[in-house]
Amino acid sequence: MSDITKKTKEAKIALDKARTKRAELIGRRKQLLETLGTKWGIGTVEEAEKRIETLEVDTEEKEEQLRERVSDLDDMMAEMKGNGNGCESS
Repeated sequence: MSDITKKTKEAKIALDKARTKRAELIGRRKQLLETLGTKWGIGTVEEAEKRIETLEVDTEEKEEQLRERVSDLDDMMAEMKGNGNGCESS
């Protein structure tokens, strides 16, 4: 077998592997989009990205609300300690 024939055969094998891998990835993407469509009503990658961004913003807002509540509770605890209403650890 000549060197050119051997290289051509190797290239065809590599091309077939690449096509197979691409088909697998396309199949996975379609499956993921179907799953997202079923669960969240998302049909495109753009919609999925928007949904993720919305979830991130919602999470950040909730974290900020929790920080504020913790701060308020800390203030209340400090006030109670200052008034001698317990909440002291010894």
